[in-house]
Amino acid sequence: MIAHEFRMTLSQFGGVMTFLAVMPLVYLLDISVRRTGVSLADYIIGGYGLLWLISVIYPGCNIFRSEVRDGSLEYLLSLPIGRSDLLLWKTLPRILILYLAAEVGSLFGVEFFTGRELLLSFIVFTQSCGFILGLVGMGSWKARCILFLPVCTIWDMRPSRVRERRLASYAVGPLPAMAVPVIRIFSGA
Repeated sequence: MIAHEFRMTLSQFGGVMTFLAVMPLVYLLDISVRRTGVSLADYIIGGYGLLWLISVIYPGCNIFRSEVRDGSLEYLLSLPIGRSDLLLWKTLPRILILYLAAEVGSLFGVEFFTGRELLLSFIVFTQSCGFILGLVGMGSWKARCILFLPVCTIWDMRPSRVRERRLASYAVGPLPAMAVPVIRIFSGA
């Protein structure tokens, strides 16, 4: 089950990140941006923030998508596994892959958070928001707006300088803690 989840997450995450391969072509075609003197790296990093938000929420929305499509969700829920454990084992590969992707990005100088703890907390929080959005349904405009607000608020609060890191240590605990009650309600635990 865990290997299947890793494959699903890589295919979902890889599909979204292919836009990074298209960005140089878009940069070459955008003459007005090149005239301003913006480098290709600045152009990619400018769009990478939005792409990162999408790539973090998208796997959370699709946690049970393959089971719903195959009609095996009832079978999966009937197994002698607690729903909390099931949710943990389906979410853990997504969190690990997204965290590793962020670490690889930091090796290339693309870093959105100064603290790794805050990055991990942000990934867990947005995965839970994506999971709730997947449960409620992507067609619900109200649900999208309600879940978009906290994700954007947390994203704007991220510390980008070292002196703000002390403030970030206060936010590490509450981020995943905000998602726990909602997941417990939906998992029946």
